[in-house]
Amino acid sequence: MITTNDKERARGAFARRFRLALQDLGIGHTEQKRLQRLFGVSGQAVRKWTEGTAMPTPARLPQVAGVLGVRRAWLQDGEEPMRPVSGVAEQPDPWEAGLRLSAEEVRLLVQYRLIDEEQRRAIQTIVAALAGK
Repeated sequence: MITTNDKERARGAFARRFRLALQDLGIGHTEQKRLQRLFGVSGQAVRKWTEGTAMPTPARLPQVAGVLGVRRAWLQDGEEPMRPVSGVAEQPDPWEAGLRLSAEEVRLLVQYRLIDEEQRRAIQTIVAALAGK
């Protein structure tokens, strides 16, 4: 039987992993507006996640893990490794093709998702020029 203490411990452990993943991306867990945009939830919801008083719903958890670039099983239960291993995927996604992003690439992707459409077009133009396309 799962007790209230078990639930509290699970939420606290989730909060520690959630904050670690945010820190790894260079995002402070107190940046409420940024986190709201990133996860598409209220600032109150994100605050509860970081404080360990609530967790994302089971339906939202894969999306949260994907945004953070971590495995759902790690974020939810602490099952290692933190990030997907090349060629191994839990569900159909870009990782299936063997794609593995470094922490710096994940940081860049998160920052890219936070900029507006005009800035994205400018970045795409710059990257295409640098790649010679």
